[in-house]
Amino acid sequence: MRNSTLASRAGYVDTQATLIRASLLAAHSVHADGFRAVDLRFYFRLFSNWLEQDILRPSQDLELTQIRRSLQALQTAGHCGQPLPKRFVLTEAGLLDTAEKLVDEASVAFEEMLFVLLFAASYRDVVRARVLGAARQIASSTRHRLGSILDPKRISRLAIRNAARLVGDLEQRIAADRALEEQMTKLLREGLSTSEVVKKLTDGGAYQLQRIKPYTELLLQVPEDLRTAELRSGIATRRQMLFQPLLARAQEELRQLQDLRM
Repeated sequence: MRNSTLASRAGYVDTQATLIRASLLAAHSVHADGFRAVDLRFYFRLFSNWLEQDILRPSQDLELTQIRRSLQALQTAGHCGQPLPKRFVLTEAGLLDTAEKLVDEASVAFEEMLFVLLFAASYRDVVRARVLGAARQIASSTRHRLGSILDPKRISRLAIRNAARLVGDLEQRIAADRALEEQMTKLLREGLSTSEVVKKLTDGGAYQLQRIKPYTELLLQVPEDLRTAELRSGIATRRQMLFQPLLARAQEELRQLQDLRM
């Protein structure tokens, strides 16, 4: 779970935390005498533009007031210092924490995987040279750790593993739904009522919230017409219009990540 002080204070959803962290690293690396809130916002806008978020999420932006408050919170946490008025630098702990979360807490969304991989492949050496060259007090162990965190080969393996996990999950959901649909069809052909069919179901198919509310319990709670629709066509429609297209996309994304393997 993401718990970046900056991300939480800015009120952003999970997909924004990666860009915020990358913007922190970029601003810290470029501005040797400390970065300003406006510098951080610029890099956030730049990275957002790379990911076409000005089209996908046109209303989202970072406000300077939010950034300043968040940077103050980072200071309180010991992750940020202020060498000059209105200028900030990441501390050693803040630098490592930001880099680690940039990589390890990125979502499995394809565009986010690509962005983190690009950031590491393009800027790892620049970040290490600019940050550590300007802050000689940082220990050599931190220099090594930062290089390991932003290792493109490690990130590439992580991205491929996450993408393969998504493909596997979708394949399992589709197979489970087919099995459930066959069971439902068989029971309906026996002339059972929808409530009787539900009570005889042995699996929830692609339904993955069994621990919260069992699938059979959910079906027995909905009105008869909705239950009938679910038993007769809901599963097949969901598979054809959602899970199968998602699987096709996930498989293609996995292939592209494998082609980019470092």
